[in-house]
Amino acid sequence: MRVSPFLRRMKADPEKIPEIRASFARMETKDDLVKALNLAKEILYGKGVNEFSLKNITYYADTRFQRKRYSEFQIPKKQGGTRTIHAPVPGLKAILRCLNLLLLSVYEDGYENEAMGFIPGKSIKNNAEWHTGKSFVFNIDLKDFFPSIDLYRVKTIFQLPPFNLKGEKEPLAYLMARLCCEKMEVVRKDNLGAEIKKVATVLPQGAPTSPAITNFIARKMDRRLKGVAKRFGVAYTRYADDITFSSNHNVYKKGGDFLLEVEKIISEQGFCINESKVRLQQREYRQEVTGLIVNEHPNVPRKFVKQMRQWIYLWEHYGYEKANLFFRRDYSQKAGRVLAFIPPLDLVLDGKLKYMKMVVGPEHTTWMKLNSRYSLLTQDRVISDPDLLDINKALESLFVEMRKNIDEFIAEVNYHQETNQAINIDDNEATD
Repeated sequence: MRVSPFLRRMKADPEKIPEIRASFARMETKDDLVKALNLAKEILYGKGVNEFSLKNITYYADTRFQRKRYSEFQIPKKQGGTRTIHAPVPGLKAILRCLNLLLLSVYEDGYENEAMGFIPGKSIKNNAEWHTGKSFVFNIDLKDFFPSIDLYRVKTIFQLPPFNLKGEKEPLAYLMARLCCEKMEVVRKDNLGAEIKKVATVLPQGAPTSPAITNFIARKMDRRLKGVAKRFGVAYTRYADDITFSSNHNVYKKGGDFLLEVEKIISEQGFCINESKVRLQQREYRQEVTGLIVNEHPNVPRKFVKQMRQWIYLWEHYGYEKANLFFRRDYSQKAGRVLAFIPPLDLVLDGKLKYMKMVVGPEHTTWMKLNSRYSLLTQDRVISDPDLLDINKALESLFVEMRKNIDEFIAEVNYHQETNQAINIDDNEATD
């Protein structure tokens, strides 16, 4: 059975990276870009797939067709409100995934150590480890992180090392930037500092290329913030739009030298602080960094464990089918809208247990108990495999619904894949 590309995590063979880099370095024309994208497509999807044509690339690079490029929907935020996601249609998504492989291959060694999000070999656990056991943990959230980066800023980063698409190669930088950006309504500040709404061509949240490009662009900010942190004896990391400082001394007073320098750097780099999400956490209370508790060591919140215990208990006492019904109801309520696709309970529990093991380690008592109970429940059951789900049949059964629901199904799975989160974590308290 052919594995669905919507649910399959496709990774490139590391031995192919030099070949990809060489293909990118040879690029002189748009046809060369198409060849490089087709090499990436073969590596990601296997031999025998239909190749991209220049017509495909130029069509999707035309932002006048935005209604045919992206579907837009909202998902609820943890702290309230909604987040707008722009999910590319399958044709554009395939192009962007291949372009993302090209970009990551060329930029492989260009990150600052303090950049943690969407970088191979790093995770939220690595991010949390920098801030464990500190007296003060200070969090800053960057407002509208992806849409704050416009098309010309993306084009500029492609003209700089290591991409070097300048001079006669500049049209390639512009074409790639148009593929990666989308027209949408954004909030900007006028000359008087007042917020105004305008339409701009910017990085969409939901595109496969957006996380990597934000890391490329934020590198200068990372270097400068790291320098300030070092001078003040503070640890610094950034996970996408989530900036964290920590220390055993308090340098985080509003109007103090440290924060004034931090705010100046962030502003000069074209980003804006979300003042409503700035918080200082002291050791006497729960300290959280990118969803993990860091008071003593990286740990999952208590609510995360409580939820797993509840689902396992329902499965143990009422059987899988009834437990799965309760799970589906809770999952839809949490999403805040009707979903076209809800993963099965056993698959979600399996993912949560693997996630918890990654965070706390295989010797953690709570994890061992939960995993033992789950293993007893599944010893005679074949766990649902997302790679073996027949998506074609699923889509056929859903075709009577509105087209929007189908788009949301594709976008929902894409969002979780590209943010490297197999599960949605909404946790408030530390485990025992």
